[in-house]
Amino acid sequence: VLSALVNHEAAASLPVAAIGYCMGGQAALELARDGADLVLAASFHGLLDTALPAGSGVIKPRILVCHGDADPLVPRTQVMSFWEEMDAAGANWHFHSYAGVKHGFTDPGSDDRGMAAIGYDKSADRQSWSALVEMLDEVLG
Repeated sequence: VLSALVNHEAAASLPVAAIGYCMGGQAALELARDGADLVLAASFHGLLDTALPAGSGVIKPRILVCHGDADPLVPRTQVMSFWEEMDAAGANWHFHSYAGVKHGFTDPGSDDRGMAAIGYDKSADRQSWSALVEMLDEVLG
């Protein structure tokens, strides 16, 4: 899918970022781990674990992770493993963690789903979006 996008004539020589939520966030990080030619890989309440950790020097894009610290789908052990993986890979990464915030914090409909693991958080939603915009400004000039 990425090759179809970057090889499209309308995208010729444009910088590419992968930005995803939940499983899409995990997919953005997997693209970075695989050495994709991106300027940014951003994950919002995405899973951080992987079966294929990045090797040293493989990750090209800047990494932005916006994470709810009370997300039971991504416990602190997974967070710490991710940090260690990014350090070992020599990645340029930024990790924003929001205290007391659950999985799905950017989706205003999360509270209506009746699932204890997810919940909307207006402040984390706003702050994470701001972090993405600032990072895009930085990587795109």
